[in-house]
Amino acid sequence: EAAEEDGVVRQGLLGALADTLTDIGEQAQAGDSPIDEWSRQLVQGADDLRALHDGADQGEVIRAVADGAVLAFVWSALLVVMIAFGRLVATRRHWPLDLPRDPKAWLLAVHFLRRMLPWTLSFAITLGIGQILPYSPGRAVVLVVAYICLCGRALSVVFETVIAFFSRGHRFPAVQVLQHKALRGLFVIGALIALGDAVNSTRLVELLGAELSGLVSVLANMLAALLSARFIFKFKRPIRHLICNRPYKQRRDASAAVEMIRTLGGLWHIPALLMVGGSLLAIFITVGDVGTALARSIVSASLLVLTLVVTGLLRRQAER
Repeated sequence: EAAEEDGVVRQGLLGALADTLTDIGEQAQAGDSPIDEWSRQLVQGADDLRALHDGADQGEVIRAVADGAVLAFVWSALLVVMIAFGRLVATRRHWPLDLPRDPKAWLLAVHFLRRMLPWTLSFAITLGIGQILPYSPGRAVVLVVAYICLCGRALSVVFETVIAFFSRGHRFPAVQVLQHKALRGLFVIGALIALGDAVNSTRLVELLGAELSGLVSVLANMLAALLSARFIFKFKRPIRHLICNRPYKQRRDASAAVEMIRTLGGLWHIPALLMVGGSLLAIFITVGDVGTALARSIVSASLLVLTLVVTGLLRRQAER
């Protein structure tokens, strides 16, 4: 009996995969396979959408659109004015609008604040106005749009700031490629992840229905994962260039362990793709229960960003 228990416990990865496939097969025979659950989710989401359309009064729709349009105008005006004010301050103080090669720490901080403060303050003011005024579906939608835009902007600006630490030497062309071509894609990915979280709020669940909001959340997370995979494939070489390229002095004095780590760093896309693929697989199998998978992915990405920032600061301090 002890041997049998050890065999069950120590079955390893292949045994775990076999058990997973067996469970999926048993669920399929019982009519509870992921495909059946997805079919039910789509049907129920379509029913909620149909009920939302049939239960909408024309006068209420016009009023909601008007309320949303007014709040959207306020948010857009605040955002444009604050961005213009930030550019004016930067111009008068002779600060570059784009990060130069090997920027100083204070310039990175100023650039980050100039990029993020308009979006943060405009969202905070709009949220305060929305809380003061009576509830309206149109205003709720505008607040969701402002929130997801803020999250998308935060992801792109953090990425832009992090890669600026590696703009010395031959890595600068890779940094330029990422700054000019990668930020929009990161904005969309961050916005989709935020959308998947926002539609699970209480007000939006009451507005859209539980099934429709859950379906929108799942589809947004799936699209974010697919775009993340596309981002990894598209920018595999520039990011590998940032990781692997080192000055001659560091390459000459590096130990075998450091060289091995640098070589393995060139394969960064493999664990990244595994993380994205695992999230997609979790979304498909659990039919929307993606909280754990996405939380682990976000924590892993945050730790990676923190590691890159600390490494860049330490290296720059040592070189100076």
